[in-house]
Amino acid sequence: MPIDLFVTYEDGSEESYYIPLQMMRGEKPNPYPNLKRVVLRDWAWAFPEYTFEIDNGKKVKTMKIDVSQRMADIDLENNTFEQ
Repeated sequence: MPIDLFVTYEDGSEESYYIPLQMMRGEKPNPYPNLKRVVLRDWAWAFPEYTFEIDNGKKVKTMKIDVSQRMADIDLENNTFEQ
């Protein structure tokens, strides 16, 4: 699945990161039109892990995937990372 990643920084600002799935050849619309959206490099489906760096000088407070709850996910407890 492509991933929408919602990031909140310690200063209260927020950003949306989109990780497209390589085999989909495109991107879906931004579900957060009021937020800056950063489209990252494609994620190849054969790799179980994906990494990237946020290099904007801000400290991350929380990261959440699937904030809109559109994915077929039965364990929502592991969708949030908090510093």
